[in-house]
Amino acid sequence: MEIIVNNKVYNVKPGSTVMDILKEIGLPGQVAVWVNEHKLLQQEYQIYTLQPGDRLKIIKPLVGG
Repeated sequence: MEIIVNNKVYNVKPGSTVMDILKEIGLPGQVAVWVNEHKLLQQEYQIYTLQPGDRLKIIKPLVGG
């Protein structure tokens, strides 16, 4: 099934979670994720099941000093 992550189309297996796609694209769990304009809590990443056509926005935190 197709989903969109940061304006790029990805094909994922039905039943995939947000954490599955984060692992697939090589991003750590320490990112902010919105699904269809709704911000997820980090504890939801492993349980939120993606649906066809979902639009994800993933932002990595900035670090520095």
